Amino acid sequence: MIPYFSIEFFKIGPLAFYIWGFFLALAFLVGLILSIRAAKRLNIEPQKIIWLIILVYLGAIIGGRLFFILQTPLDFLREPSMIFHVSGGGMMFYGGFSGGLLAGWLYLKKWENRWVLISTLTLIIPLALAIGRLGCFLSNDHLGAVTSLPWAIRWPDGALRHPVALYLILFDLALAGFLWWVSRRHSEKRSDEESCTPARQSLGDGGNVGNAVPHAREILRFAQDDKNSFLLFLTLYSAGRFLLDFTRDISADSHYFGLSTSQWISIILLIFLSLFSINKLTKVSKFDINS
Repeated sequence: MIPYFSIEFFKIGPLAFYIWGFFLALAFLVGLILSIRAAKRLNIEPQKIIWLIILVYLGAIIGGRLFFILQTPLDFLREPSMIFHVSGGGMMFYGGFSGGLLAGWLYLKKWENRWVLISTLTLIIPLALAIGRLGCFLSNDHLGAVTSLPWAIRWPDGALRHPVALYLILFDLALAGFLWWVSRRHSEKRSDEESCTPARQSLGDGGNVGNAVPHAREILRFAQDDKNSFLLFLTLYSAGRFLLDFTRDISADSHYFGLSTSQWISIILLIFLSLFSINKLTKVSKFDINS
């Protein structure tokens, strides 16, 4: 059992820092440093990356806050000054994600090597998310559902609740590790794949039956493609977020037909991404067979 704690801010001399805002800034700083290092390896000017990260974070903050406000607009209409009070929390992930994605894409759309850069920066996203979630965890910002699990947090009212923010941190770190593993396999096999002949052998005695069905080889190669690494991240995150939201208390978010707003967005994304991926995988399989 984890005892209840909530750290809203800390002081360094006369300066007071909100814990959530501090870790949001730390996530920005770490993401910026790692992105600049990645840019140097890709022979991209650091100044361009700095502007990219600034625009992405500004878009994420605006989008995240806007989506949060739209969940309870009447509360903010009664007290408009709270709209700009973001240092203590009050953001929605998918809103921030949409805002950051839009800002980043508008900036990158004319870059010739944008997909290689996006693939590289995708590895940094879940790590930055995990750092930002530390602020949520230390401030106990997410109200978990009641549970009897031994690692539950005992709240002041005596209820044992899921440590939702801790789950999200661990999930983000696991996702970062998995994406790094996929990226490493891509790097190690790239030279081997380039040396192979494009010709493919027949699938065997099965004839044409199931020729369009993608196999594990095509799935792994699809995931390792620079243009698809971001889609892989988004698919895995949407699936994980859908499941983890069941550990949140139902009173913590707006719910429709038993599911939270984030879960409905996750479902929509998963349907779209699944159809898109299946279509691309089928084309890859047909190409391999006909080559």
